[in-house]
Amino acid sequence: MSSRAAARLLLGGIVLAAATIWGVLGQQLDVPTVFGDELIHWDAARSLAAGDGLRVRDGGYGFAPGFPALVAPLHLLAPDDLTAYQWLRLLNAVAFALAALPAYALARRLLAPGWSLGCAALAVALPSALYTGFVMTEGAAYAACVLAFLAFARCLERPTTTSQLAALGALGLATAFRLQLAALAVILVAALALRALLTRGLRLVRRSDGRTLLPLLLVLGGLALVVGVRAALGNPLAGYGDLWRSYDLVEVGRWTWRALAGLGLYLALLPLVVAPAALLRLGRDARRGDRPAAAFATLFVAANTVLLLVVGAFSSTEFGVGFLHDRYLFYVVPLWLVATAVWADRRDGGAVVGLGLGAFLVLLLLSTLPTYLLNDDGGRRFDALASGLPSEAASLLDRAEPSRWMLLVAGAFVVGYAAVLAARRLPGWLALAPVVAVFVLNAAFGWDYRIDAARNVTFAPLDAAEVGWVDETVPDGAEVATLAGGVSVATRDALRLTELFNASIGPVYDLGAAYAPTLAAVDVRVGGGRLVLSDDGPVDARWVVAPPALRLTGVVVAEGTVERLRLWRVEPPLRVLDEAASP
Repeated sequence: MSSRAAARLLLGGIVLAAATIWGVLGQQLDVPTVFGDELIHWDAARSLAAGDGLRVRDGGYGFAPGFPALVAPLHLLAPDDLTAYQWLRLLNAVAFALAALPAYALARRLLAPGWSLGCAALAVALPSALYTGFVMTEGAAYAACVLAFLAFARCLERPTTTSQLAALGALGLATAFRLQLAALAVILVAALALRALLTRGLRLVRRSDGRTLLPLLLVLGGLALVVGVRAALGNPLAGYGDLWRSYDLVEVGRWTWRALAGLGLYLALLPLVVAPAALLRLGRDARRGDRPAAAFATLFVAANTVLLLVVGAFSSTEFGVGFLHDRYLFYVVPLWLVATAVWADRRDGGAVVGLGLGAFLVLLLLSTLPTYLLNDDGGRRFDALASGLPSEAASLLDRAEPSRWMLLVAGAFVVGYAAVLAARRLPGWLALAPVVAVFVLNAAFGWDYRIDAARNVTFAPLDAAEVGWVDETVPDGAEVATLAGGVSVATRDALRLTELFNASIGPVYDLGAAYAPTLAAVDVRVGGGRLVLSDDGPVDARWVVAPPALRLTGVVVAEGTVERLRLWRVEPPLRVLDEAASP
């Protein structure tokens, strides 16, 4: 067997192993727990499969259409929503695992097959594979983003018409799965400018550049025009409309710095220590005419700068809720893996300055990162998987959060480890050992926590008939509303899961305190004659799911979930009673 065939076989094994591991782990999550993200994407996919377009609770979707389009066939093929939900997590795992293919091809532009296989394996061994267990876009978006990085690298090396069109196609695919990845357009433009600066100095523009880059300039110019028109007419961010605002630049800078520190912890710190040395080496090679080195170095700088700023801007708003968000930043991890492997493979005596810069950067980041961002908070640890290991270490010492000294000692150890590697006293592949260890630990912590949080306590048993209890009862084509107010957490989750697994449920009415504040709902109140009123007048509903404490005019035709939610058949307009109606 040739070495190329062996590498392909091993690469296929990496994809298969990753898909199997993450697919099996994903099945351990009994029910969805991330609302409203999971309900939004699920409802849109189900609506698309039914031929009703991208709809959520009878309203618009507002997000990238790629993920619902990917999931919609599952609704058409599966016999019920529970089966489709189980298949979805397998599909997510396969999509995520496929990122190994472009990750390998990206690494091969600079590295031998062995190093490239290592980078590909680690690219699909991320703790962020946890997100494949949820009805969320991250799995497919990650694979599409890594593919875009590969296409960009090829375009930066040789900007032929074919490579430019491939880069634009990959950009479109990634954006179709996640609107955040529209930032890839800025990354591509920035990388082209940086490449010109790196290889030509200050003579950035040549007459021939306009002709060479004409396809790219035309398409990106058209996209810029579309965005400009949408901005002039209102809000170009659709479902992310609340983020179309002015920003405090100081706060954006502060949170961008913190995001870089969080990314460093995600990567076990060592890639941050060696990255300056790797970039200096690639820069020297680029100036000597090495096209792949120039392409990768400029792509690395552009991608990290732009996405760090995007995450920093988001984190600076109230929607960042004071968390680190490697959930929105892990897309750049394959670039860091390749940069680390390049340094480990090409260690030379001229790397002292680069290592010094990297060591200073890491220790400065760790000395300024607020330690409360690494405490043992469930939501915090979901959005920032890098906080898993520090918070677990703090728990072993009976601390709520890691101390500053814990972080600095870890940083000093990694700096010393990098120095030993730089002196060639250890094999180069050991540069990736800390990354492997931290990935394994944070993945274990993340999966263990979320599997426990997703245990089914709502349906008894967890089968298609039980979870689809509303659809099993109402006639085909019937529309069911839900009505609830201030309810317990268990009842709230029962209402959410009933809505997710039953296609007939459409409008949601919040009575008093909202039970699903992260999703679009209609606020209602009880008026004269016990009528349920919205701003548009009395609520016209014939089928209603409500908690048992809420009594309506009509007949209870079914009960479901361990919280004993009731399905009412009512005659509109909807009224609330003081006493229960007889079944």
